[in-house]
Amino acid sequence: KNSKSEIHDAIQNGCDIISGMHFFLNNDPELVKEALKNNINLIDLRKPGHPPKFPKGSWKKRAFPVLLIVGSDCDTGKMTTAWEITKALKTRNKNVQFIGTGQTGILLSGSGVPIDAVVSDFMAGEIEYCIDQLPENTDLAVIEGQGALNNMHYSGVTLGLMHGCMPDYFIFTHEPKRELDVTKHPIPEIRQLMNLYLDLMRPFKNSRFLGISLLTLKLSNNLSKRLIGSLSSKLNLPVTDIIRWKDKKFIDHVENSIFR
Repeated sequence: KNSKSEIHDAIQNGCDIISGMHFFLNNDPELVKEALKNNINLIDLRKPGHPPKFPKGSWKKRAFPVLLIVGSDCDTGKMTTAWEITKALKTRNKNVQFIGTGQTGILLSGSGVPIDAVVSDFMAGEIEYCIDQLPENTDLAVIEGQGALNNMHYSGVTLGLMHGCMPDYFIFTHEPKRELDVTKHPIPEIRQLMNLYLDLMRPFKNSRFLGISLLTLKLSNNLSKRLIGSLSSKLNLPVTDIIRWKDKKFIDHVENSIFR
């Protein structure tokens, strides 16, 4: 309501309106009428498709692998990691498809599903449907993760994504020094969390982690590098800050692990 006058001003000045809110602009008759009058578009990024999709188990016959980005909490860099890996592998002539599951990922890629706006019974089906619509010559689907299994507010979204896309591979994201999640609950140890993701996939397939991307923007260069080295030795996995260090070896490992 506070921004409605600004939306009216934008419409009257010929601006299309793209909204990532749970309140849908197209449900407001006044805005719709004004948009039609001014020949502009109202786009609700968080409005799921219709009719809702129920899962069919198509992952059993899928012709290409799926990489899902997960993490220890909200806002640990899942979308950014997914986007950067997609871009990097595309430069290596891989037909990689990014599927956004939040409003920013959908806005960047032009497609996807706003998974937190989907009725829970259909979460798995909606992401499965998105994957099923990818071109036959797809080499890899990279899925933007949401929430975290240990986050009491959003774990249902995380699990729905997992069981909908049935990933062959994971990459884990984490912000060092963040001791409490967004619900103010302690974040478990990384290895424990990674095992939790794998355990929940084990009834269906033996998924595996390819590496870890840390969000180290609050740390000095030296501390970032030390933490990356320490965690890599501890977990015996490649670790990087994919934005800060543009780590070619990390992308090499992802590429070789999937396309060997």
